Amino acid sequence: MQKIILGGLVCFLVMVLVIGVVVTFYAPPAAPAEAARQSGDDCQTNSFGYLLALKEGNSIAAAYWKPGVRPSTLYSVTKFDEIKHGSALQRNGQPYKNPRIYYQYEVESSTHGGLPIRKRWDVVMERNRVLPPFR
Repeated sequence: MQKIILGGLVCFLVMVLVIGVVVTFYAPPAAPAEAARQSGDDCQTNSFGYLLALKEGNSIAAAYWKPGVRPSTLYSVTKFDEIKHGSALQRNGQPYKNPRIYYQYEVESSTHGGLPIRKRWDVVMERNRVLPPFR
């Protein structure tokens, strides 16, 4: 009888240990867009979202461009990593009236003809101006 109770207790402890290890080491990774959103930086979220849309072949990528600006694109994006970011300045060294932020990414993609390339690409973001509600 004691062997049965001891065996049951051992099985229970092993099961608790396995569940504890699984819960501790397996946490589903946050979606990349969610990770960027948690940072609180909408420019980072949008620059990341743009490159992710290119990587996934999603046509929404063109919607990230400011109206009136001709979109440029990369073909067959396979990988991208942020290298650095900071404030974008005008040629005279002064900040823009509506502040801009640049993100430099190292992007692996291909040319329009299919030749694999790796290049550094600057994405310059302009924050959306939120106007106060009309009264």
